[in-house]
Amino acid sequence: MNVMTHDIHDTFLDVHLVRKHRELLRAIVAVRLGIGMRKVKLFNLDMAYSIAFPHSTPININKKGR
Repeated sequence: MNVMTHDIHDTFLDVHLVRKHRELLRAIVAVRLGIGMRKVKLFNLDMAYSIAFPHSTPININKKGR
């Protein structure tokens, strides 16, 4: 595997992990509120996460890409 392929592969994995964490948080919120997952808007979820954890990296940002 060359360096370029490795970087693209790592980026894909990082983005996939970010999405998994967002989807997990989305599912938790949906269950707690008793609504469907699609009713939990990702934009609002990201905003709430940023307010709750102001000193953390936003959940929709890839830490390696910073």
